[in-house]
Amino acid sequence: MTGDCQPQVPSLVATICLHGKAESVPVARRWFRSLLGPRHPVADDVELAGCELMTNSLRHSDSGHGGHIALILDADERRVRAYVTDDGGSETEPHVYDATTSEESGRGMRLVEAVSDDWGTYVEDGGRITWFEIRLQRSTPRP
Repeated sequence: MTGDCQPQVPSLVATICLHGKAESVPVARRWFRSLLGPRHPVADDVELAGCELMTNSLRHSDSGHGGHIALILDADERRVRAYVTDDGGSETEPHVYDATTSEESGRGMRLVEAVSDDWGTYVEDGGRITWFEIRLQRSTPRP
């Protein structure tokens, strides 16, 4: 082996498909945690953001009416990216909402934005995919 060879760290890519019901959120939480492990530096943030996106899919897409939600986790030594695919059907795209103090919901995307370095959403094959990315090495801390 020469001195300029870098060992390759394999990526972790995993997928799970869950029923579009509230009981699937704790399953997703355990799935994220088990894949990354309790000592992973961004496990808490991935678990939080992933479950917020899943809850959004349950509330605002056809998945919450007997459909399914697919989760994909893609992680390597630089970043963790998660995708949440639902059945679509919503008139609006996921967005950060300024909930008032009296509103009981509406803060999920604000949480996703707070813990992730980037996120987005797009429509593909009749479903909606919302994703987020959290980098492991940050040049500047998040606010």
